[in-house]
Amino acid sequence: MAPAHAVKQMPILKGVVAYCYVLNEDGSDVSGATEKEVKDLGGSTTRRLAASTHVFLSSNVVSASAVYNEALSQKKKIVTTQWIEVCKALGERISSTSFAPAAPLSPAIFLAKNSSASRRQRNKFETVNKEDATLPSPSAAW
Repeated sequence: MAPAHAVKQMPILKGVVAYCYVLNEDGSDVSGATEKEVKDLGGSTTRRLAASTHVFLSSNVVSASAVYNEALSQKKKIVTTQWIEVCKALGERISSTSFAPAAPLSPAIFLAKNSSASRRQRNKFETVNKEDATLPSPSAAW
């Protein structure tokens, strides 16, 4: 017999096959906890991205950008663990569209501020601005 304090969860995630890649802020893998929650709520988990219906990622998916991009290309539903929490709190499965993580940043964002490519872009921009500054204003031509 189950303990009195054990509450039977409703199968609100029935039909969800989850691939989990969830990291703490310190980078440690906590996917197991998410997998347990999905199973407790009636879903199942898989170790293969292709076999999943939903991909659970950390809110900070910069570290998981390869997984994010692969899930996107396979048209998977990409969600954060907040989706589970809200479904559990409401006692029903809700749309996952509001629970997508922020898209990972492009590696180009991380270029050093003083890199030669960055300098070329700034110089090109400054040159265009200088040329624009020397053009006569339209009102002066009348």
